[in-house]
Amino acid sequence: MIRADRPASAAVSDDALFGPEAAGHARYRPGLPDAVVRLLAATQHGVPAPVLLDLGTGTGQVPRALLPVPHRLAHIDLVDVNASMLKSARAALEPVRGACTVDVFTGAAHTFAPAAPGRAPTLITCSDVLGYLRTTGFARPALFAGRHPRFEAAALRLLQDPAGGVVLKEDAVFTVLLARRPGGDA
Repeated sequence: MIRADRPASAAVSDDALFGPEAAGHARYRPGLPDAVVRLLAATQHGVPAPVLLDLGTGTGQVPRALLPVPHRLAHIDLVDVNASMLKSARAALEPVRGACTVDVFTGAAHTFAPAAPGRAPTLITCSDVLGYLRTTGFARPALFAGRHPRFEAAALRLLQDPAGGVVLKEDAVFTVLLARRPGGDA
């Protein structure tokens, strides 16, 4: 079950910045490498009912990657300041969530509190990813007044010309910081 969005009181949403670009955000962002998924899943080994708190969830790439791993999640809390991104995350998780429940919270991470008292997260993830042109504040299509296709074509030419017809591959660096409370508790 995916529960309705619980907005933060006086939440400031950046829908004006990313709202229309949620689909592009999901399409152009790199997924999580298998090694990162395995590492995060391993932190939940022995946890009977893992609860994920994904801060800045965007379109839900982290929870979607973690759902199919052997130690299935029991619950996910999605937190983001952008309602459109959360709508995309809910849509992406619905067909694959199985028995996992999902709560959605629109607001800043520091204003989040679990909907169910006593349901503390056993894993907290947060991903500050630099945007691709279509999903950045400075180059989103709405800023170009109908000239965005021409801008994208010019940007693509700048990338392809020096490549000499070779397919370009993006390399993304994932730095994972694992932390535990003293005594080994999650």
